[in-house]
Amino acid sequence: MTVTEQLSALSSILAHRDLHSLFQPILSLSDRKILGYEALTRGPSNSSLHSPISLFAVARQAGRLSELELASRECEIGRASCRERGS
Repeated sequence: MTVTEQLSALSSILAHRDLHSLFQPILSLSDRKILGYEALTRGPSNSSLHSPISLFAVARQAGRLSELELASRECEIGRASCRERGS
């Protein structure tokens, strides 16, 4: 994928909030309890920007890292609130 195609894909991902969040539990090893969750962001599964390494690297190179981080948080918060309601 060319740089121009990567930038175009990033713009589309950000415009449509086409991000996916996965949640990994953070555990206390001493008492085996879940302390919280770490949110992990992924791009679209059918995209070369699915990998967080690629996604965030392209955003950094494009000067859009803050925008991606904000979109990631919005997606994560939205998904977490859906999980709490059982959706």
